[in-house]
Amino acid sequence: MILADLPAPNANAFWQGFLIIVALLGVLVNAVTIWVLLSNRKEHREVSFAFEPASKVEFKEHVKHNTDRHAQLFRSVETVERKAATELREAVRVMEVRIEKNQDEVKETIRNLPMEIVAMLKNTKGLLE
Repeated sequence: MILADLPAPNANAFWQGFLIIVALLGVLVNAVTIWVLLSNRKEHREVSFAFEPASKVEFKEHVKHNTDRHAQLFRSVETVERKAATELREAVRVMEVRIEKNQDEVKETIRNLPMEIVAMLKNTKGLLE
């Protein structure tokens, strides 16, 4: 058969064949996608945490650890309390000294007040007449 004897190509047949091939490829891609999604499913495993009591040795170790930690915390609190009490006593002592000094100054001012008033009256006696 010679090329000249071949029938002329039909454009309609070409497009129909192209659409069939594209549709088959679409179906194939969807099938592969579904297969990949279903084949990669992870197995669901159940995990349960059952209560397992501690042994006597573990329990005693735990109690000893807690007792030691509590004793350490109480010692820390007592140290802080002693320090705070010492600082408070010192602050009270300083305040008492300042109050006593202020009281002495007030007493001295009150003791000198009559003399100052008399002096002021003497100075102003000539001005008022």
